Amino acid sequence: MSVAQPEIAREVFGTPGDTDVVWAHGWGHARANLAPLAHSLAPLGQHTLLDLPGFGDSPAPPEPWGTADYARAVAAVLPGPVVWVGHSFGGKVGLMLAARRPDLVRGLVLIASSGLKRRGRLWVRAKIAAFKVTKRVCPWAAGRFFGSSDYKNAGPMRATFVRVVNEDLAAEAAAVRCPTLLLYGQGDTETPPEIGRRLAALIPRARLEILDGLDHYTVLTEGRHRIATRIKEFAACL
Repeated sequence: MSVAQPEIAREVFGTPGDTDVVWAHGWGHARANLAPLAHSLAPLGQHTLLDLPGFGDSPAPPEPWGTADYARAVAAVLPGPVVWVGHSFGGKVGLMLAARRPDLVRGLVLIASSGLKRRGRLWVRAKIAAFKVTKRVCPWAAGRFFGSSDYKNAGPMRATFVRVVNEDLAAEAAAVRCPTLLLYGQGDTETPPEIGRRLAALIPRARLEILDGLDHYTVLTEGRHRIATRIKEFAACL
């Protein structure tokens, strides 16, 4: 089924050369969140900061999308084989893209990436069960009392959020063949290091680093210089 292609807002900077780097933000964010990190690596080559559809200056998808739809949309605007750097949901899109379009991704950097379902503890499973019962009995209350902050703040993107958050990309991760760098904060509770460990076990050419003192968001702020160093070293080896 063909998917309508909304315009994707983007910022391009740097010098065209051997390395094209594409940056994809997390859910609810925009390209501005990755801009300081991306600009610190400007000498690497040409950089493209994306606003994924539905975020920043890019219009929302015309219908609820899944991760595969996002991968198809960004594939149409890539300058060629790229190093894809994705944070959180942007990493999940990169996983899908690398699995389905290996000709477009020569290296993959996943920062606090989602992509696998979390292994729920007992209280998590109980909460999910309660949500399902509430949704059947009183649908309006389910999202109010059980939804995450991303769910509650998703607005017109809520149906897309529900689709992508429930996708498990284990099969796609196992199909990725390009070199992959996985970077996770030790204190991340959104996409905890156990997701990174499981992805590293699935992706044949993956290397995982868990960074002390950082969480899901501070990897891009307090940890920016540590992340930049690792991306620079990774790109030099491609």
